[in-house]
Amino acid sequence: RYLASRMGRRVVCRSASDLLSMWVGGTEQNLAQAFREAEGEEALLLFDEIDSLLRDRRGAVRSWEVSQVNELLQQLEAFSGVVVCTTNLWTDLDAAALRRFVFKVEFRYLRPEQALELFAASFAEVMARPVDSEAEREARTAMSRLEVGIVRQFAELRKPAA
Repeated sequence: RYLASRMGRRVVCRSASDLLSMWVGGTEQNLAQAFREAEGEEALLLFDEIDSLLRDRRGAVRSWEVSQVNELLQQLEAFSGVVVCTTNLWTDLDAAALRRFVFKVEFRYLRPEQALELFAASFAEVMARPVDSEAEREARTAMSRLEVGIVRQFAELRKPAA
């Protein structure tokens, strides 16, 4: 959305619930319609959680799983505008899809100093006074613990089930 605002464009945002259809060919029609709408309005087209639509075809069980990925790939290829896709599961995407994206940007957790800087910048107007050095040190310590905790929690989630 920030990119669209910087470009002076509207955002056409679509998620799986907007696009997936229980009817054969319905998903492909919904995809084509999203691209037509964005093209007609010169809008930035945003697909949220694209892994719902662009899963690796090698794991497909049904023909419609392949045809919806094929449709999306063809639409991406022909689209003259800007498409942005979000996912936390980029490694599950079809390899052909990854080749169609010019930029692939990974956003990692903020380092403690980045989190503190973001906090200060975001809340500068509502803070009554500047943060003193002792409060800043305490905030950095707390954020360091938070980062370690997040990494530890993530590692626990990644462990195979016993």
